[in-house]
Amino acid sequence: MKKNLLLICLFLVSSFAVRAQAYTNLVGQPTPNLIIEKWISPVPDLQGKFIVIDFWATWCGPCRVSIPHMNALAEKYAEKFVIIGLSKEPESVVRNFRGMNYYSAIDTRGRLQATVGVRGIPNVMIVDPQGIVCWQGHPVNLTAEVMDKLLEEYAKKVGIVPSHRVEILLNMEESYDPQHDKGTLTDEPHGQILDAYDHM
Repeated sequence: MKKNLLLICLFLVSSFAVRAQAYTNLVGQPTPNLIIEKWISPVPDLQGKFIVIDFWATWCGPCRVSIPHMNALAEKYAEKFVIIGLSKEPESVVRNFRGMNYYSAIDTRGRLQATVGVRGIPNVMIVDPQGIVCWQGHPVNLTAEVMDKLLEEYAKKVGIVPSHRVEILLNMEESYDPQHDKGTLTDEPHGQILDAYDHM
C-alpha cells in the first residue's frame, strides 16, 4: 500500500517543473525514422494516424504509474492515435510485463532514444500523420484536452504542411552510430528517481 502511494505521489509531482528538461525539443520538426527492433504486440496500422511513442521501462516507477492513464487515452483515441510503448529492455522482460493495453515494442540499443535526445523516462513524443513532431513531454501532461487540441490544429493545417514520409525501421544496419544521430545515452541507474522522471 505504501509503495503504491509513493508511486502515485511521484506521478502527481511530475506535473510540476523538472530540474532539467528530459528530452531534446523537436516540436515542429520532421521526425527521425522511428526505430523498432522488435514488436512485442501485434504490429499496428499506422496509416493516417498520430504516432505516440511512450519511452518507458519496467523498472521505472513513474512509468508504471502512468500506464493506466495511457491505457485510457489509447482506448479513447484508438481511431486517431496509435500509442506504442518502447523499451530498451530485453524482450523477455517486456513480454512478461502485464498491464499495458497499448502497442509494445523494444529497441534494446536505445537508438531512437539517442536520436531524439531522451534523457529521462517516462517520456512521450507524438508525431502527426504528416511526420511532424507535434508534442513532447511527461505522460501526466498528455491529457484529453491536449490530444483534442492536436487533432484540431492538425485539421487546420492539412494540405499546408509538406508531406514527410515516416518510416518504421524493423532492423537497423550494424554500422548504426548513435553519435551520428544526435546524441548518446548513458546506462540507466535502475531505481533512481529524480523529480518523477527516471533519468538515464
